[in-house]
Amino acid sequence: MASAKRPTSASLFAFAVIGAAAPAQAAHAPMMAVPSAVQPFNSAGSISPAGYWVTEDHAWTVHISTCAGGFCGKIVGLGASPRADVLRRDIQNPAASKRSATLCGLPVVGGFVPSKKPGAWEGGWVYNPESGQTYRSVMELEGSDTLRIRGYVLIPLFGRSETLTRVNGPARRCSNAPGVATGTPPTPTG
Repeated sequence: MASAKRPTSASLFAFAVIGAAAPAQAAHAPMMAVPSAVQPFNSAGSISPAGYWVTEDHAWTVHISTCAGGFCGKIVGLGASPRADVLRRDIQNPAASKRSATLCGLPVVGGFVPSKKPGAWEGGWVYNPESGQTYRSVMELEGSDTLRIRGYVLIPLFGRSETLTRVNGPARRCSNAPGVATGTPPTPTG
């Protein structure tokens, strides 16, 4: 089933993450170098989703790595925010105790194990901070630098896909300090 192209201002996992920074704002965003050890292949020589990936709208960057039982990933880069003085938090989380967590460092994918199809993983989950919902998920590499992640309810037919692009150079990075986490430098005091 072919999916219709949707506007790029929304991403599958994090609708709450505001669109990409304007060029002037992007110049001030913290950057990190992607380690040369991050390769699209695992140690056994088979293809791997491990690495840094950016969403279609460049609103955020996720780092996927191995974790207990498969692959998981967390937000490591955020695009610019309309309010540079406010940390973006997981305010829609169904657990009230988790609503103060910042989006920077928030786990958004996990539990992916290899499927029978090479370059594909199944049995995972994807979290959408805007709705606070977690969905079943599958992911598949489409070439070495494109990753399609599909979140769904019941079966993959009833879902939606997001295409991520591997970051091979400097990647936008976030922190949990006002201004820095939003992709803009903090305002000097004094």
